[in-house]
Amino acid sequence: MSDNRPYVLLTGATGMVGAQLLARLLRRHVPVLVLARAKGRLTANDRIEIILSRFESAWHRRLPRPVIVTGELTRPGLGLSDADQDMVRRCCGSVVHSAASLSFRPAAESPENEPFRTNLGGTGEILKLCEIFEIRQIHYVSTAYVCGTRIEPALEDDLDVGQSFANDYERSKVEAERLLRNAERIGCLTVYRPSIVIDSQGRSPFTQDRTIYGAFSLYRALSTKFGLPENGQWFRNLGFVGSERKNLVEVEWVADVIDRIIAEPTLHGETYHLTDAQGTSIDEIESAFHQVATQLSNEARQLLALNASAVTLAGNNSHPRDGHLENSARLNRDLIDAIAAPYVQTFMPYFKDDPEFDRRNLVRALAKLGCEDHQRIDSSTVSRLARVQLDHVRPAVTLGNGSSRTNDVAELLIPRVGTRCLSQIASADGHLRPQSASDWGVQITGPHGGDWRLEPSDLRLSPAGQLCRQRLYCDASTWNELVRRTMSVEQAIAIGRLSIEFEPPLDSQNCVDELESMLRKWNDMERANNDPIIHDSPRGVSA
Repeated sequence: MSDNRPYVLLTGATGMVGAQLLARLLRRHVPVLVLARAKGRLTANDRIEIILSRFESAWHRRLPRPVIVTGELTRPGLGLSDADQDMVRRCCGSVVHSAASLSFRPAAESPENEPFRTNLGGTGEILKLCEIFEIRQIHYVSTAYVCGTRIEPALEDDLDVGQSFANDYERSKVEAERLLRNAERIGCLTVYRPSIVIDSQGRSPFTQDRTIYGAFSLYRALSTKFGLPENGQWFRNLGFVGSERKNLVEVEWVADVIDRIIAEPTLHGETYHLTDAQGTSIDEIESAFHQVATQLSNEARQLLALNASAVTLAGNNSHPRDGHLENSARLNRDLIDAIAAPYVQTFMPYFKDDPEFDRRNLVRALAKLGCEDHQRIDSSTVSRLARVQLDHVRPAVTLGNGSSRTNDVAELLIPRVGTRCLSQIASADGHLRPQSASDWGVQITGPHGGDWRLEPSDLRLSPAGQLCRQRLYCDASTWNELVRRTMSVEQAIAIGRLSIEFEPPLDSQNCVDELESMLRKWNDMERANNDPIIHDSPRGVSA
């Protein structure tokens, strides 16, 4: 292989943009090493598995699995173990830094100084790691709102031009960009600046957009309590004319463009405004809010009517009160303002009229890549966003026993679905061993698959099989059959369930013979140990 460090170190893989990027990189068979942290009862591996399972279901295809290292962006050395740091040093030649804190509240109100702790401090830790390990290529996901509150056109090459800011989030992203641009040892920095990213399709693994959907949540709460305002009245009460425009972009388009630019080295080293050419008016946004809130109100009325009928049939002529659904917006305006104040103080500065975003670099890149430009988001798209995110607040999950339950994402149980990962005989110390021409890369796709190196001399597994000169690709069920010897390598290849990549001096027959020999040894070892062929998780490796 021409590049002996082919892995991409990806941060932010559990975020909206990062998750979409992870799935696309894996779909292109780019070897990825993911930095993630445990959260609640979920391990880092569990969180990534939830994400990839969602994309596999949406795309109707299996995806390779990344190597996963457990760490923390803001800790020294990213909180990585010595073994995992060694793996990053030996495997990773580039970084895609997508992790960010989206807190819009003042940092002074945060005990941990967010968003600066993550957006600036975390970027600093990434930069230190890159400098120590001589990783010279960084792709950084920033924001178009580094422009601050300026009203004149915002150029892609602009950064700090003396602008003021609506919040500390914008300020923290400017400082992080400046830190990266001033780093002397970074050979190539590519910056992506999306505007307000939404997911109207509901395919991202986590839901709530904090700007558009956050505004809708407040709108819905107030309209439920005080009555539905006239269409257009809500934002006017907050001081908007209605013609102001917010720049909204779909996450799938953003991730597609970033992924395609990453794949095209001639486009690296630029800054790209991933924005819409026109934007969406405040009137269109509120029209969508009004439409969905009206639908929800009608649905609630129907449910109340059904409940009332049930009570009547039971012999009780009383009816449930539905006054909270009636138009009672004439109630105390001061009370409405008091309830809305926390949201308005935090988010309304973000709803200023956006400037025109320069897109010259982006337009040139789209033309070179043959990509379509972003399709403008209108009222119907915002309506779909509101409905989709409502449906995803408490997702239903199918468990391994076939039952289903609804729960918050932080409490999801990971279905094991009968497939487990390799490695009763994994490398105990987790260190990568010297590359050998006889080592095999093993990539198992699907739930709880992984990316490993198989060393034929002692049948040890260690992470990062993409570094090997010959690799096999299959899913877990095919691997089980191969190791159990219920299917031969030639049979698996013939029916399209196994693919092998190799380099000279091996030829195809040598590959098949060598793989068959290793599988026979593995089968004998498993029988001797009386162990299952596949285990729940690799022991001693981060994969």
